Amino acid sequence: MPEVVITANHPITTQSSNPFFVLIDHTKEEKIGIPQEIELRLGAYFLPADYYTVITKEPHETQINIASFYHDQSLTTKRLPGTIYKIDVFNEQESPLIQGYGTGSFAFIDISYGKQALGSIKEDTLRVYKLRDSRWVEISDSLVDVIGNIVRAKIDGLGVFMLSGAITPQDLSVLVVYPNPFKPSRGDECIHFEGLPLNSRIRIYDISGSLIREVENQQAIWQWNVEDKYGQKVDSGIYIYIITTEEGLKKIGKIGVIR
Repeated sequence: MPEVVITANHPITTQSSNPFFVLIDHTKEEKIGIPQEIELRLGAYFLPADYYTVITKEPHETQINIASFYHDQSLTTKRLPGTIYKIDVFNEQESPLIQGYGTGSFAFIDISYGKQALGSIKEDTLRVYKLRDSRWVEISDSLVDVIGNIVRAKIDGLGVFMLSGAITPQDLSVLVVYPNPFKPSRGDECIHFEGLPLNSRIRIYDISGSLIREVENQQAIWQWNVEDKYGQKVDSGIYIYIITTEEGLKKIGKIGVIR
C-alpha cells in the first residue's frame, strides 16, 4: 500500500475545516516533508494561497505505473526503488491548489537514498526526475551529495518525483545494437550500442577484415555515425563489430548497412 503523509507541525495561519490539516502560510519560506526521506523548501509566494500538502510515497496510479514501466525498459538508466513521491497541495477549502508562482519565488526538493539500494546504479549519476505527460523527465541541474545521501534539484512546480541513475553493466548480456540493418533511406542517422560496460573497446571491421573504426567507450552507450576512422561514410555491406572489456569479456556481431 502507498504511504500517505499529511504534513503538519507548521505555523498555523488558518485552521482548515478538517482538523487533521494545518494550513501553511504561503507568504513565508517553508520546509516540509518526511524526515530522512524527502524535503521541500518553498520560497515565499511560491504558491498563490495558504496551503497544506499531502505526500504519497510509491503511489499506485496508472499514469505513474505506465511511465515507470517504460522507464524501466531503458538499458542505460534505472529507477532507485522506494523513491517515488507524489506531492499534492490544497487550499483552505481543501480543493487542489492551482500552482501559480510569484516573481522571484523558488522551490527545491531533496530526496534521500540508501547506498544499499543502489545496486548497479552509479551513485554520482543520480538525478531527480519529474513526471510530465506520462513520461519521466530528468531535472538536469540535480546535485548529488554522496556524503549526506541526498539528491537536490530546483523545481518549477510540485507533482510526482523520483530518483533514477545510470547503470553500470557488468557484462555484455544486455548489449543491444540497433538499427540493424542501418538504412538512411528510412531516416536512420546512427547505429546505437546500448548496455556497454564502462571502459569497453569497440572495433568495427569490414567483411575483408580491415579495421574501419575503433573507440574506447567510457559510458553505457555509444552512437556510431557509420563513418570510418577518416570521417568518410562507409559503403553498403556487412560489418563485424567486436566488443571487449577490461575483464576479458568479448562479444562479436554483425551489422548491415544499406545505402
